[in-house]
Amino acid sequence: MPCGYSTRTQGGLGDREEGGKDEEFSPTCNQANCQYRCVVTRTGATCYCSDGFKVAQDGKSCEDFDECSVYGTCSQICTNNNGSYTCGCVEGYLMQPDNKICKAKNGKR
Repeated sequence: MPCGYSTRTQGGLGDREEGGKDEEFSPTCNQANCQYRCVVTRTGATCYCSDGFKVAQDGKSCEDFDECSVYGTCSQICTNNNGSYTCGCVEGYLMQPDNKICKAKNGKR
């Protein structure tokens, strides 16, 4: 997506860079040495990662984002995977079509 406008979420969740120019091959981005992609903003080059990952402390590499650390991701059991997550239900509950909410087999949540 070089040279297009980006509204990607940095690290999958969190700060948004609105209207920055995605210039992966620009000299500024080449110097940033981002693991995934780069966007040039008013303040310079900023690295970002694909969904399910966040920018690491070095500001360049990507690491797994633990979606299960966000309250409400799953209604009962949340298992973090590399770049994703899965929800599960305890015995006596059924997973709903949204794959996030569990409902009791007798109809109660």
